[in-house]
Amino acid sequence: MIWAVLILLATNIAIVVSALSYSGRIKAEERTRSEELADARVMFFRDHLQLTELQQRDFMMMNRSFTQDASRMTSRLDILRRSMVNELARPEPDMKKIAEITTEIGSLHRDLKMETVAYYLDLKKVCTPEQQERLKEMFMVMSDPQGDPDALRRGPMGGGRGRNIRGNGRGMGVNRF
Repeated sequence: MIWAVLILLATNIAIVVSALSYSGRIKAEERTRSEELADARVMFFRDHLQLTELQQRDFMMMNRSFTQDASRMTSRLDILRRSMVNELARPEPDMKKIAEITTEIGSLHRDLKMETVAYYLDLKKVCTPEQQERLKEMFMVMSDPQGDPDALRRGPMGGGRGRNIRGNGRGMGVNRF
């Protein structure tokens, strides 16, 4: 009997340690992916705006801060949307709870848009007037879901700049206005 208890105890400890280790690896992979996306976004801006080394460093700092805040809010929005769908799927949905969820979604959506606005204004501060015009055009293209998906590939001024950039910028983590 003692041996059985010891074996069960050892098994439980091994499972807990394994689960914690796996969870830590998943979080580390998510952080790495987030950092790679942030670096890709800075390279995207660097190429389209022709940033100097100093501007790239400033963009990197602003981008990391924005990415962390936006990621946190986006994750919370995803959780809230799932909660709302789960509540709607119940035989008798609680409309008060749905109203609370939608209110929080609206508030978070507003906060996310304000973070995007602050991010844009911070980026704009370190740009030259010519770069500011390109930045505006980049955000205009990224904010238009019906727009030309290849516009940023051709470059924000419609020329050849950015031909090697893959995608349309929307996957670069910049939220649409």
